[in-house]
Amino acid sequence: MRESSASTMTMTEPKMSVAVALRAAAQAAGDRPAMIQGDRRRGYPELEARAERVARALAERGVGVGSTVAIALFNSFEYVESVLAAFKIGAQPVNVNYRYREKELRYVLEYTGAAALVYDTSLADRVRGILDELPAPIALLEVGGDEASAAVPGALAFERAAEPDSESEPGSPATVSEPGSPATVSEPGFPATASGPGSWATVSDPVEDSPHGIILLTGGTTGTPKGVIWDRDGLLGILNGVFRQQGLATPTTPAEVAERVRELQARDQVPVVLPMSPLMHGTGFFHAMRTLLAGGVLCFCDSRSLDAEEVWRTVQEHAVTEMVIVGDAFGRPLVDALDAAERAGNPYDLGSLRRMTSSGVLWSTEVKRELLRRGRKLTLVDNISASEGGPFGLAEASSEADLADGRFNLSPVARILDEHDRDIKPGSGQVGVLASAGPQPVGYLGDPDRTARIWRTIDGVRYAVPGDLASLDADGRLILLGRGDGVVNTGGEKVFPEEVEQALITHPAVDDAIVVGIPDPRWGQIVAAVVAPASGLGGVPDEELIQHVRDRLAAYKSPRRIIRVGVVPRTPAGKANRSLARQLVTEETAP
Repeated sequence: MRESSASTMTMTEPKMSVAVALRAAAQAAGDRPAMIQGDRRRGYPELEARAERVARALAERGVGVGSTVAIALFNSFEYVESVLAAFKIGAQPVNVNYRYREKELRYVLEYTGAAALVYDTSLADRVRGILDELPAPIALLEVGGDEASAAVPGALAFERAAEPDSESEPGSPATVSEPGSPATVSEPGFPATASGPGSWATVSDPVEDSPHGIILLTGGTTGTPKGVIWDRDGLLGILNGVFRQQGLATPTTPAEVAERVRELQARDQVPVVLPMSPLMHGTGFFHAMRTLLAGGVLCFCDSRSLDAEEVWRTVQEHAVTEMVIVGDAFGRPLVDALDAAERAGNPYDLGSLRRMTSSGVLWSTEVKRELLRRGRKLTLVDNISASEGGPFGLAEASSEADLADGRFNLSPVARILDEHDRDIKPGSGQVGVLASAGPQPVGYLGDPDRTARIWRTIDGVRYAVPGDLASLDADGRLILLGRGDGVVNTGGEKVFPEEVEQALITHPAVDDAIVVGIPDPRWGQIVAAVVAPASGLGGVPDEELIQHVRDRLAAYKSPRRIIRVGVVPRTPAGKANRSLARQLVTEETAP
């Protein structure tokens, strides 16, 4: 084992893989609860034990170091257990949007070379429909449904893998893929290795020197999701922010992780976090893993859609200290629920709540004001980050004065660069691109050219430069100008217009289409379509076109507004004139 410069590292100290770090935190947390969801509780010892058994089941099915484990689940205990299981055998979890239809699901499994898929039983029909189309067999674990058997032939019920009385004997698993031959991801700096059955030491001894972290699938601004590879160091760089937030030094060994957890316990600063944003998105995932690294408590709501009353009951009942939301898309319904409870004479107690975080989507001053009015010790954090790195900017508010200022500040690790990679000057009127030297991934999966464009070394420092435009006013206030690629951000979900256009024009009643995003008070933006009907077929109802898109793509990608025109606006070169299309939609829908 290589010797570390950290004075506390010894020759017997396990290397700091993500799995080792999380195990050290779990051991320091002791018998404290790790997760709460409705009436269910999961303590740290049980969480570790279940994750280890699932890791064994995956290893017996040929999943090992460098393999990818796709996870298509709702926020749940099983999501976290699947992630930890993958880490324990040196595999890479891959977030899969549970809204994906068959075509989208097949694409991400092929693109990431998934060796295993953990999915909710409600998605069984979609999974069953693509198995014969995949280039290689894949191991399947099904969550929910019948605990004795799965709905998809050849799949293993998750509970059979996780429970101690149902562990399969080594050498006789119900395999779907051939043991010892998992799909692996080979990228620069990563060994393209595979572990077969029994290739890791024991079920309680995670792979110690795995360089792997996760593959984070983006919402896609190029038409299809991109895989962003976060290795061990980049991922731990983000997760260790939970300690930096409390003024503690970043741990570099398992012993130091345990020490930090015990210090948070002694200070009574153990986080109790309710990630309302899906774990399948980076914001929810990172906050969940940060919480476990701090020995904290993760709370989940039972409802799979936003139930604002349940959210506030959970905050009140479990003394939640931090929430993770998606801007006004969640904030407005939460405020409405607070109003309703007050009118009924039964207001919610938000006294435990210290921090509420949102990232990358509209969060209005009006909604923030109403939340601060109820949260006596609450700080609201508006964070500008991306799957490719960050943070780029922050806006924190804990008082009316902060809201009145309303400023975003450039992150201490961020810059705004002109076309010559020089810093733009405040008040100059220059527009540049945001760049961050914060924790970063390795790059894009299978796309070295794009990796070289987005992650650049400037003045000897590596920066993430995803392409977001910004400027600085005279007093250094950050002015965000968005990304110039037309992507629609609806409630935190990114929608690429051309993908929706392609789905629309497969309907016989549509001759041409342009898709844009238009402002919406709750969702930030909604998807709108300007369509030119095919000759004689202009009477097809909007609902039919919307359903046509939903049958092919995730529901959030379907248009909420459809405007019909004789000819869609295009440039002489045939390119979509999105500015004019957006104007047409705005004029047509104006009150």
